[in-house]
Amino acid sequence: MTPKDRVLAALAGDSVDRLPQFDSFWGEFAAAWRRERQPPDGVSIDDYYGVDIAICVAEEATFFARQEVLDRTDGDVVRRDGWGRTLRERAGAFFYEVLEQVAPTRQGVLEAEFDDPADDRRYAAFVRHAEDCRARELAAFCKIGGPFLRTTFVRGETDYLIDIAEDPAYARALADKMADHLLAVALESLRRGEFHDTGVWMFDDIAHNGGLFISERSFREVFLPGYERIVRGCKEAGARYFVFHSDGDIRVMLPYLVEIGVDGINPVEPRAHMDVVRLRRQYADLLTFIGGVDNSGVLVNGTPDDVRAHVAPIARAARQEGGIIVGTHSIGPDISVDNYEAYRETVLAA
Repeated sequence: MTPKDRVLAALAGDSVDRLPQFDSFWGEFAAAWRRERQPPDGVSIDDYYGVDIAICVAEEATFFARQEVLDRTDGDVVRRDGWGRTLRERAGAFFYEVLEQVAPTRQGVLEAEFDDPADDRRYAAFVRHAEDCRARELAAFCKIGGPFLRTTFVRGETDYLIDIAEDPAYARALADKMADHLLAVALESLRRGEFHDTGVWMFDDIAHNGGLFISERSFREVFLPGYERIVRGCKEAGARYFVFHSDGDIRVMLPYLVEIGVDGINPVEPRAHMDVVRLRRQYADLLTFIGGVDNSGVLVNGTPDDVRAHVAPIARAARQEGGIIVGTHSIGPDISVDNYEAYRETVLAA
């Protein structure tokens, strides 16, 4: 089976030649792998380990055409990003400081005009990536962000959380504006990348390890209408599958996601009480779970034998019961190559 055949069969509940897998690798881990395993020149880490799924990303930012560097001093860069924020960044650092949002007032954010979702410049690199994935016969999906996280980008995280609590009607209006923009990007991505036979992944980190950042009621009243509009719009445009990604404990959201037509959940983090085997049995024939392996505990601190013992029941359930595509959130520099390979070999042996 090709990677695409394998993933589509798993999503449909059909038999597969081997269990499909989805992982993404931090640059530091890839560098360690290259040092320790010395693969042939030109072999990527994804191909070396047989990763089956790829995610293709268009330029979805609301103000992507207005990005510019404003200042450079003593290793710092001050720039305006595609979400209208003025940021201060330091070379080599992962995080940044937000100095200013796109508009100083609530109404200003709501009335701000987003750049055209159909602008060809958003999709040039995206289309090249899609063509490469087709040539490699990967199960490639197009990606959009979600209305919770992306709205915090333009409004500011703290301000928007206060809006949700104090003025849910305004928070809903802004979430709806963002949902409409993201849906437009998704529909352009589906068409330009020819992803109808796979579909769309929406990434919207709306939870932490203890639950949602907002109340269930706020999710239902402020965000669920936009979620439903995005899923319905993508399905009506021909997307076969719609997968939802959020870090953290999203168990309270799952019945709502099933109701609006979501097909898959990722990354299903064990540290956030997301037990992939238990959830699969609870939502049999309703959801496919993509992930489930502990990349922050066992893979980091365990021995290869610990890793095998952790992964084996997940792989066994995936093989015997279906509805699971084994994977992690990501593979970072704190995971050894030996532990990753113990995990990978356990999946292949199932």
